[in-house]
Amino acid sequence: MRPGDELPGGLRALYDGRGSMETPVYLPEQRVLVFADGMTAPGGVLRVWWNPTLEERTLPALRAMLDLPFERVLVSHGEPVHDRAAFEAALEREPWSRPSGA
Repeated sequence: MRPGDELPGGLRALYDGRGSMETPVYLPEQRVLVFADGMTAPGGVLRVWWNPTLEERTLPALRAMLDLPFERVLVSHGEPVHDRAAFEAALEREPWSRPSGA
């Protein structure tokens, strides 16, 4: 599965700017974005997972997802269900798990 692919049921694979480390999926009928590791929610707070291309590629790719009419975000780490406002706020917060010295 690659970004841009349309999957059964109309699901769409998305580009997240992390060099194919993950391929988030948009479920249009459910109005949901689904992430495995690109986003996390430790303590219930939605955050972008840090990576070396965060500013240059990841955040622009995630901001492009705001063009989609989604209402919910599902993640596999931490609190699983979040709303669109939490996604928008996560793009402005410090990333999760930034290594010291990075």
